[in-house]
Amino acid sequence: MKTDLKLMAGLLCVIMVPVSVARDLFVNHEQGSDASEGVSADAPFQTIKAALKICAPGDVIHLAKTVTPYHEGIEIADNQSGLPGQPITIDGHGATLSGCTSLRAAEWTELGDGLYRNARLLPDLFPSGQPVNEALMRRFFFLFNGRMVRMGRNAKGDCPPLPKPADLKAGEWTHDQDGFYLKIDPSRELSGEGIEYPDLGNGLRTSDGRCEYLVVRNLNVTHFYADGFNINGSTLHTRFENIEAIECGDDGMSAHTASRIEVDGFVSRGNTTGICHVQGSHSSSRRLLLENNCAFEVLLVGSGVHEIKDSVILPNRRLTRVMRLSSEGAEAGKGCSLNMENVLVNGDHTNEVHDEEESRRLGHEFTVEILGKCQWSARRLTLRSVGLTSKWSAPGVSEVSLFQSIVGGQVKPEINLLAQTIWEANDNSYDLAGIAVGGIRYTPAQWEDYRRATGQDQESSWGVPSVGKSRGADLSKLPVISGN
Repeated sequence: MKTDLKLMAGLLCVIMVPVSVARDLFVNHEQGSDASEGVSADAPFQTIKAALKICAPGDVIHLAKTVTPYHEGIEIADNQSGLPGQPITIDGHGATLSGCTSLRAAEWTELGDGLYRNARLLPDLFPSGQPVNEALMRRFFFLFNGRMVRMGRNAKGDCPPLPKPADLKAGEWTHDQDGFYLKIDPSRELSGEGIEYPDLGNGLRTSDGRCEYLVVRNLNVTHFYADGFNINGSTLHTRFENIEAIECGDDGMSAHTASRIEVDGFVSRGNTTGICHVQGSHSSSRRLLLENNCAFEVLLVGSGVHEIKDSVILPNRRLTRVMRLSSEGAEAGKGCSLNMENVLVNGDHTNEVHDEEESRRLGHEFTVEILGKCQWSARRLTLRSVGLTSKWSAPGVSEVSLFQSIVGGQVKPEINLLAQTIWEANDNSYDLAGIAVGGIRYTPAQWEDYRRATGQDQESSWGVPSVGKSRGADLSKLPVISGN
C-alpha cells in the first residue's frame, strides 16, 4: 500500500508540472515596438533582441521581410538553448540584417578638393591617441553607393599599407593617427554620395559558453565588419538552413572551439573567407555556394572534423589559395580532416580574358592546400584549373585520397604532394601538367610509370575522356547558380 501511495504521489507531481507551450514571436523593425508582447504579426517587437529576451525552448522567432534591412546583429546568450525536439528557431523569411549605417556628413570636416576627415568615427573601436587595432582595421571598409571598398586589404590575405590622405582618389578612404579620411568628386556634396560604414561586428554570434538546439533559417546578413555568422564555445545541435553572408569584413561563417554545426544551404560571397572553421570545431555542410571571397573560399585550421557535400565553389580570379586545410595549432597527435563529396570547384567560371602568362600564373596558383597532419578525402569532385598540393610535413603526415573525380580545366593544373604524403586515388580523370607523388614528378608521357610505381589510379585516365564512367560532380545535385 505504501508503494502504491508513493507511485500515486509521483504521478500527481508529474501531472502538476506546467508544460511550456511553444510560441510564435514576431519582429518587424519598421512597424514594431518592444513594448508589445510580440505574439502577433499585427503587434510585433521592433528588435530581435526583445524576442530573444523572452524566448524559450520550442519558440519560433519570425522576422518580417522588410523594405529596409534590420540594423541589428543577433546575439545568442550563454545557456540560451532549446531542448531535443524543441529547438529555439529564428526564421528570417528572407529578411536582411545589415551591419552598416549611413555616414552623417555634419560629423566630417571638409579639407578641400573633395577630401574629408572624421577624428571621432567609432571611438570605441578606434580611440583617439591610442594605437590602432590593426586586426580590426584589416577588416574595415566603407560602402560608396553600395560598392564595398576594402582598399585592397583583408584579414587573412594581402594587406598593403593604407595610402596617405593626400594620395586618395575619389571613392577611396584611409586612416591615420588623426582619424578617417574620405575622398569624393569635389564637385559633389558628401551628403549625396550614399556612403556607409560598418558599426556592428557580427550578423549572428553565439556565446563563448554553451548554446544548444538552435535552428536559424532563411536569413541574410551583410556588411558586418567581422563575420556573417560567428559560432563560438560549446554551440551544439545547431542547424543553419538557407542563409546568406554577403560582403562582411572577415568570414562568411566561422565556427570555433567545441562547436558542432550543420549547414544546409549557404551562400557566402565577397567576404574575406567563404567559411573559416578553426580549433576543435566540427561541421557538416551541404548545398554551399562559396563565391568570390577575398582570401580563401574554405579555410579549416586546427583539429576539427568537417564535411562538404553537394556544393559549388567559384574562386575569386585574384585568389590563389582556393582552399586550405591545416593542422596548425592542433594538440599533439591531432589533426584536421575534411571529406568532400559531389563538389564542383570551378576556376574557369568567369568570362574574363587573360593573356597566356596571366592564365598560366592563375592556373598554377589556384590550389587546394593541405598542410601538416591532415586527412583530405574527396569523391565525385571536379577541380577546374585548380591544383592540389601538400606542404609542411611537420608535425605530421598528410593523408590525401581522391576517387571518381575530374581534375583539369582551361589551364592544366598540377598535383604536387610531399614525398611523405599518403596518397590513394582511383577511377579519376586527369588533364594535368604533371603529378608529383612519392618524391617523383610524372608527366602525361609517364602515366604508366606513375601507375606502376605508386599502385594508384589503376582505373583512372590521363588526357583521355572517360566513357561510361561516373566521375566528377553530379551537376543535377548542386545548388542552382543564377547568372552563371
